[in-house]
Amino acid sequence: MKEDDREIITGIARAHALDYYLSALLAPRKYRDDLLVLAAFEAEIDRIPRQVTDPMVAEIRLQWWRDWIDAMEPGSASGNPVADHLAEVATRHRLDKERLIASVDARSTLDAEPTPFILPGGVRARLRARDFAAMLRAANVMGAFPQGPDYEALEAAGLAVSFAQVAQSTRTNVGKVDGPHMGQILNLKSEMQMARQNLALLRQHARSWSPRMRLAALPAALVEPYLRACERGAGQDATEEQANTILPMTRVWRLWWTARTGRF
Repeated sequence: MKEDDREIITGIARAHALDYYLSALLAPRKYRDDLLVLAAFEAEIDRIPRQVTDPMVAEIRLQWWRDWIDAMEPGSASGNPVADHLAEVATRHRLDKERLIASVDARSTLDAEPTPFILPGGVRARLRARDFAAMLRAANVMGAFPQGPDYEALEAAGLAVSFAQVAQSTRTNVGKVDGPHMGQILNLKSEMQMARQNLALLRQHARSWSPRMRLAALPAALVEPYLRACERGAGQDATEEQANTILPMTRVWRLWWTARTGRF
């Protein structure tokens, strides 16, 4: 990878997918560049609905990624360093294009439903296409292809992260209104409960995982700190930063400790 491209990719991952960026830095050097590319891909598609207020404009940008993934092949060039290196990584590691496109689809807001108290299969499928899909790609890049209980535990890791992220968003919205609606509070409690249930499933298997599997699921090490941040000041107004903040040293220490011990 050219140094200019590495700088761009690293900057995007650090700014918009910090947990995946830090997890990539903790991986062995031979995997690091590929994991940073995957982190930057998550950053690129995740920030589109966050930064673009018009759903149709956001959908146009997401469609660009769908078209690129569908057409990419060895030597493809778009002028976007993240897209170009994603094509190279996906080809070399035979990453599933349909899963990549599903991860793009999961960021679409055109048909997104508000998360209800009891989550239907469609919402759960969208969440599986986010962090679980990202973790599975990371595992594959490092030569790990989980099956059976390991696959289910990795799925639980991804869902724990995704539910924690949904809870963060709900917690932020609760803090923005006068007298939060009971439905929002129930949603928040349900989302946090689902995050912790999946985290518990992960913990049943993670201690016996290989180092590569632990590294693939590493962002799940931050689920509990994120949930505690959501609980902080419950019932009070909270900015997004106040509701979701983890101290920088806490973030780095938790990731490092989990990578070393397998304790999520």
